[in-house]
Amino acid sequence: LQVLYKVAKTIASERDLKGLAKKVVRLAGNAVNADHGYIFIKHPEKGELTLGGSYEKGQGEPEEGSTDEGPAVAPYKEGPMISRTIVKRVLRFGRAIMSSDASTDDRFRDRGSVVMKQIRSVICAPLVAMDQLCGVLYLSTSKIAEVFTTEDLELVTAIGVQAGMAIQGITLALAQEKNYLELVGSLVAAIEMRDPLSRGHSERVSTYASGIVQALGLSRSRNRRVQLSALLHNIGSIFLEPGELARDNDEAVDKKRIELASKLLEKMQGMSFLLPAVRHHRERWDGKGYPDGLAGEDIPLEARVISVANDFDKVIENATLKDLGQAKRIEVAKENTTL
Repeated sequence: LQVLYKVAKTIASERDLKGLAKKVVRLAGNAVNADHGYIFIKHPEKGELTLGGSYEKGQGEPEEGSTDEGPAVAPYKEGPMISRTIVKRVLRFGRAIMSSDASTDDRFRDRGSVVMKQIRSVICAPLVAMDQLCGVLYLSTSKIAEVFTTEDLELVTAIGVQAGMAIQGITLALAQEKNYLELVGSLVAAIEMRDPLSRGHSERVSTYASGIVQALGLSRSRNRRVQLSALLHNIGSIFLEPGELARDNDEAVDKKRIELASKLLEKMQGMSFLLPAVRHHRERWDGKGYPDGLAGEDIPLEARVISVANDFDKVIENATLKDLGQAKRIEVAKENTTL
């Protein structure tokens, strides 16, 4: 019960797929005293298994509240020590398998597997959610005195059900998030068609801002918020007149664009959480920015990140245009010389 409670707590607090896999396999491995453990996650579309997390005896359990998840894959030189036959059997029938002595087990002995000669006992349980198999949890031990029991099998099977539901939930959330970003990106691209000079600007700013957030070590949820805010930071342009769009450096037009974007996001259901970053990305640290004259730490961090990414893109764009202009001048000069 204590182990299942810890797994439930991990599932409730973890939103990263690999982070969840690493913590769950570590908890399961420690619970049954396994030497090695692996979680393989099934790709929702391709159906292929990828190693999501691994465990090696001696790593210990994650401390309460710890964010150190360790390496993505344990450093085994020869790769994961698993029996593909056992894994395939679990995937085929969707049921957990336990072998108290894998080297003499009639189900696997005729395979002549080198792995079976190195390990004594194996448990492989499916990760299942709503009748959908989304991976396997594989644990093994090489010591005769520490073979797995029926109780171990029941516990690992229960962990597999918990982990399977969590993995499916995270996978669906990631797919929805991807679709949402693509939808917003398409909307922004349609808006920028009105102004050819700004085409691709919002997408580039979003990419730069996401990189800054990663460098700062911020959470994935904040990264998503920054990406969306950066994509929509110019959404107010949809309401500007063609003549106003041409006055890109006009502060009055810029203020109007921000006010229009703020009003739009306020009315859009589920988008208000993006409002602070979009509204305040033109504020300045010294308080001389707009629209509200915020200063220092009063400016939301997401807005500051977008401001830096926005200015960086403009610097790169101006430099590119300058280089193109110089190249054009050289080309004209060559033509004149030839003439």
